[in-house]
Amino acid sequence: MTAWDPTFVVLGMVASVEAIFLSTFVRVSQNRMAAQADKRADLDLQISLLTEHELTKVAELV
Repeated sequence: MTAWDPTFVVLGMVASVEAIFLSTFVRVSQNRMAAQADKRADLDLQISLLTEHELTKVAELV
């Protein structure tokens, strides 16, 4: 039977801290990508509304 090695506790703690940092960085990246996606969706909406407005003008002229 082998004796308990306290370095396993330190190794587990280091792995836990690394996981916390990695998950934090991933979450920050996801938030940035979501913000960019929201901006793109708003821009797409504005372009669609402008296109519809212009097409309505053309239809009235025709």
